[in-house]
Amino acid sequence: MSETDSNSNQTTYTWGANTLTIQADNGQQIVVSLDASGSVTSASYTTAAGTRQVDYSGGDTTATVSYYPGTSDSHSVHYAYDQGSARES
Repeated sequence: MSETDSNSNQTTYTWGANTLTIQADNGQQIVVSLDASGSVTSASYTTAAGTRQVDYSGGDTTATVSYYPGTSDSHSVHYAYDQGSARES
């Protein structure tokens, strides 16, 4: 599947067994990993500085997003959901 914007830049979406790869015309790509239920577990992309990854985890009322796990830039943000709104914790 693909789409093209008004400047004729095409983005292609390719589904794998537990992945979604999103690739731009310039070759940049994001690989999204999914669990068995289709929920996003991580996303990664490559830059000149190396591969960057964001991990996602959580339950019905909480979520944690971990940026650049396993690197010196690693940090996490925790979110809680309460009555239809989200707040950072």
